[in-house]
Amino acid sequence: MSLGAEQAKMIANYTLNDYERECAVTRRVIAAIPASREKYVPDAKSREAVDLAWHIAQSNILDEFDMTIVNKMEVDHGLTVPLSLMCGQPKEWPFKVIPLCVNVIQYPPPTGHRCFMLGKAIRKAIEAYHRRIPTGRLNEAMKAIQSAHPPAGSRILYAVQGAVDPPTITLFASRRLQPAYLRYVERSLRARFSLGPTPLKLRVRLRGKA
Repeated sequence: MSLGAEQAKMIANYTLNDYERECAVTRRVIAAIPASREKYVPDAKSREAVDLAWHIAQSNILDEFDMTIVNKMEVDHGLTVPLSLMCGQPKEWPFKVIPLCVNVIQYPPPTGHRCFMLGKAIRKAIEAYHRRIPTGRLNEAMKAIQSAHPPAGSRILYAVQGAVDPPTITLFASRRLQPAYLRYVERSLRARFSLGPTPLKLRVRLRGKA
């Protein structure tokens, strides 16, 4: 269906007015959030939900979804009712909640297929965040990476993934590794294991040192 000039102008004015209101509200919300609350965790073993939220947003943007990111979001029954059906009525939800809204009101709304593809992209981002690389494959990769570009004055003896959320890899080296070489290792691992934009932490331990 083609739009006439008057119809297009009406939709544009309506949309732009909404954007202006939303931008003003977003600026006020961001300004009102104390920086100290962005990194709140309930205990020392918990990870910050903001890290996972940023990873999901970045991954979806690279998958060609236009994401609008806010630091605070008011939620309603669209979120709380499904959670209540799954968890009952606890004082606090027993897991992290990252609200994600999809436009179904303003023109043009996404198709059902587009929403399905967004769900697949979110799943891919979360699975990559939880990715664990088998030790054998990881050390085969490290051998190939060093063969292609050996580190100056050092050698990576062994590598092991000690944690997920995001993947965290410890490199046991004979001597100190230069920052530029660590960036090369990170890029190589990211490409070899299809990690995409997933955060990847590298830790270095020298031989004979705890």
